Amino acid sequence: MRRIFIATAVAALLIIAMAAFADRPKAVAQTGTGTPQPTSSAQFFSAVAAQLHVTTHVPVYLPASVPFQTSPLYATVLSSASTSYVVELSGAPSCNGGAWCHLGTISGYQSGVAPPLSGTSTTTLTNGTVAYLNLTQCGASCGDSTYTFLIGSYTYIVGVRGNYLAYALTMANSMQLFN
Repeated sequence: MRRIFIATAVAALLIIAMAAFADRPKAVAQTGTGTPQPTSSAQFFSAVAAQLHVTTHVPVYLPASVPFQTSPLYATVLSSASTSYVVELSGAPSCNGGAWCHLGTISGYQSGVAPPLSGTSTTTLTNGTVAYLNLTQCGASCGDSTYTFLIGSYTYIVGVRGNYLAYALTMANSMQLFN
């Protein structure tokens, strides 16, 4: 009897959770307010870029193309300082790098505070920039595989969880300046 009650309670909670997520918009960006903001695909990063411009002196480059099929998709500013910024892409609000929701990161650094330009191999982006590939090792969970490259004197890193290199390369090739 107790098992039936627990199973019924769990099923009811799942139905409530599914109903709560059914009305969410397809593309959302999350800023420091903690509230997802619906946006069009072309404006997905505008709220995040606006938040970054308040604190960072690094030119804000973010990808025009984000190949993840996750819905909803969140872009969250993890850190922003005068010399750097880090934005997380995730399938849940306030993911903070959690293995179950983290999809990738985009970061920018002023010269002198950036990680070194090195990797296991290089590739040339569509704009002619050399990008350094760093593959992650997967065990119980996976970190981000990254492409690191320079735009002017600034270092940018585009990473995706695991070894979805085509996704990272698509984003790196589509980096655009958000003024």
